[in-house]
Amino acid sequence: MVPLHTFLDDASIFLKRASVSDAVERIIFHSSMTYKVTVLLVFFQLCLVGLAASIPDVTLAPYINLTSSSLLPLSLPLNVRPSDPFVYRVPQSSQLITFSHYTRTLKREDVLACLLEAALEVIKELSLGHDGVVDTQELQANSNRVHLILYPDPRLTWSIWGTTINGISSWVDSYDFLDCEFDIGMFGFPGKFGSGFLVFV
Repeated sequence: MVPLHTFLDDASIFLKRASVSDAVERIIFHSSMTYKVTVLLVFFQLCLVGLAASIPDVTLAPYINLTSSSLLPLSLPLNVRPSDPFVYRVPQSSQLITFSHYTRTLKREDVLACLLEAALEVIKELSLGHDGVVDTQELQANSNRVHLILYPDPRLTWSIWGTTINGISSWVDSYDFLDCEFDIGMFGFPGKFGSGFLVFV
């Protein structure tokens, strides 16, 4: 088995000179032989947190102590569907994700592949020093027939989208990989910072 640090170094170097889709394909190929995709997703979550913390002038609204159960961080996997809508506070952040409109359970591997592709794109942008707004009308990541689609607000930055990916991954893992619509919000700021879908098409 290839040592983990060697694999991650190789993936990091490859990411700097390859397209995101090529990097995802290579990482998933290697992970099928050595490491579970879930382990790699945790690694990329840690990368996102570290990169976001290293970026100056990132302003978050003050933390607010909330008592509503639907606004507390997830702890244990649940065997029931969440309320619709379900407002989820991403741990260690001032960010909210409102999940809604669930219809079916998605294939776990495809959901993780979508999240991994989206996380890699964020990491690539942040590693290049690009933490401006996500300057596009739509972002997509897909695996087979599962699609993660984002429609960013002009205020949405790459680091906020990275935090959203972390939140989505925690939520779907706790709720049996349900499809959903989601809206991105921040404490202390009006309106949505973006919206999207995790959907089977």
